[in-house]
Amino acid sequence: MKNKRMAVKTERLKKSKRYPKYWKYAIDIMEVDGTIHTTPAYGTDLEDALTSVHLIEKRMWLMRFFNKVPQWVAFVVGGILMIGAAILSEYFSSPSWVIGVLGSICLIGGGLYYVNGKIEKHMVNMNE
Repeated sequence: MKNKRMAVKTERLKKSKRYPKYWKYAIDIMEVDGTIHTTPAYGTDLEDALTSVHLIEKRMWLMRFFNKVPQWVAFVVGGILMIGAAILSEYFSSPSWVIGVLGSICLIGGGLYYVNGKIEKHMVNMNE
């Protein structure tokens, strides 16, 4: 037997109320050690639901990391970046450092917002 997790049984339960194209599936997954557990998943078809299960489990480490880090840490790091950019802008007599740091922060924030929306669409609690 391979050292991989396998979906051993699936069942389509109901349509999602929030996203009309999506269906709720109950997927029984057999772990490497032989234990079987049921995982709810949403998708337009079975393949999409299995992909969403994989996506959620791959991204859980990121969610655990952001839940462990206090919000004030992000503000402190952002403040240090802005102070450094302000010092460099003053030293070089050019506002490009501040504009560059602000643009980078906006791009990173927008990217995280976009990724969060994609992950949230596949989360079970959001689709009930």
